[in-house]
Amino acid sequence: MLKSRYFILRHEFGNVVAIEAPTSITEKLPPSVSMNGNEYLPLRDGDTFFFWDELCNKSGATVGYTFLLPESDTFANSSFIRNSNNVKLDGSEVIVLLEPCSEPVWECVQGFHSEIYCNSTDKTDCLICMYDWSQNPLAFPLRVLTKQQLK
Repeated sequence: MLKSRYFILRHEFGNVVAIEAPTSITEKLPPSVSMNGNEYLPLRDGDTFFFWDELCNKSGATVGYTFLLPESDTFANSSFIRNSNNVKLDGSEVIVLLEPCSEPVWECVQGFHSEIYCNSTDKTDCLICMYDWSQNPLAFPLRVLTKQQLK
């Protein structure tokens, strides 16, 4: 049986990292996310809806994600997009490699049920909370977020 889980993609120390959030598909995305003393609220700057696809290595394990840049100036100018060593902006396509891979293979997932959140005191600090639709193994490290860190 496929495990229901959400990932948080977040910029930390120059890279985007993946964190597993303790939520299932039967629950709504949280109204806010609290991490490291910061509160993140859903971004309401333009159209922030997007579909994402997976990037896999030759073994079929997920190494990252790709999606079209949402129409949000706040997100487009965030540290997630502008200051992450493992994020590439190719025109309007965002490529996030959570595990180095010289030739990632694109896999159509058209994942949805995701939300962009923004730090309530620092508009350059955005993160993505997304449902994991994949059945592929992960090639990247995944930290676990405690329930106390979600509101």
